[in-house]
Amino acid sequence: MSKKEGFKLLYKIGKIDLEIKDLKEKKKIYPKEIEELQKRLNELNALLESLNSELAKLENEREETLKKIENTEENLKKAEEKVSKITTNDEYDLVFTEIDNYRTMKKTLNNHLKKLNEKIENKLKEKEELEKEIEEEKAKVLPQIEEKQKSLDEIEVLIEKKKEEREKLLEELKETEIEFARIYESTYKQKKDGIVIGFISEGSNHCSNCFTVLPIQHLYNVHKGNEILFCEGCGVILVSEKFKE
Repeated sequence: MSKKEGFKLLYKIGKIDLEIKDLKEKKKIYPKEIEELQKRLNELNALLESLNSELAKLENEREETLKKIENTEENLKKAEEKVSKITTNDEYDLVFTEIDNYRTMKKTLNNHLKKLNEKIENKLKEKEELEKEIEEEKAKVLPQIEEKQKSLDEIEVLIEKKKEEREKLLEELKETEIEFARIYESTYKQKKDGIVIGFISEGSNHCSNCFTVLPIQHLYNVHKGNEILFCEGCGVILVSEKFKE
């Protein structure tokens, strides 16, 4: 097979590499956009979690307060039952001091319970409003996230498809010009961005990859296509646009 056929295959492979690069660049955008959309929802869910934790603490405190009130009422009842058994002034003073203490304690606990109930009621209203906001946010962002995730999945599928196309062309290149295939693969390993081939259109004097201006003789030899030549600026294989077809 002629070198011309080899350059035609390199041209196709190079164009696929560019498509893969563009797809990978697009692929980078979607996770950031998804993360940004998810951010507000995560913040609201974190607020809800914190609010539920506060409510749980208040509920526990209310239960403890109710138990204390119950115990205080029992102790008050016992203290009041002692009144009928009082025989001395000292006993009278002790019993009624005890009764007053329990009544004061009960009043304090009931006031505390009232404040707790008010706090719980306010927190429940806050929770209801927050849950409503979360549902509204979900309705707004989840379809967008789903759409972007779908686009991301489609890009990943397309990238794999393009890689398969490239591998088929590379296998064909190995059968056509094994040395071209070897040079391509060797250069590919050195390129972090996956761009191995730069293109020179007729009338242009620079590399399409790095825009380095190339010597006239170098340009002439690239268009002639007798051998593989590299860009002096970025090191890609140079292929003339005339090998497009």
